[in-house]
Amino acid sequence: MTEHQKGVQTARRTEEVRAIIKEGMVEFARVHHCEINGGVYLEKKTLDDIVDFKFNPGGGTAIFKSDGSGLSILSCRPCGAVERKLMVQGETAVLKSKGN
Repeated sequence: MTEHQKGVQTARRTEEVRAIIKEGMVEFARVHHCEINGGVYLEKKTLDDIVDFKFNPGGGTAIFKSDGSGLSILSCRPCGAVERKLMVQGETAVLKSKGN
């Protein structure tokens, strides 16, 4: 298990998990001489699926019927600024409503 994997498993807060994963992505990109699209945003549900090792029932091939279930390659698709803003607003609303 790499340091990034250990960090993700022990992290408590969503932002902490996001930071650890981003750090791992940056390191991967450096080693493999590739770029990371800045439009990738991992939602809280996706982060929870990563931490829990919960993968899409379709395995490595995401199928329409189960694309919202568990982790798949579609989790890393880039999104536009508006879509990203809506995802962040949705997560913020859920967190605020949990406090009520």
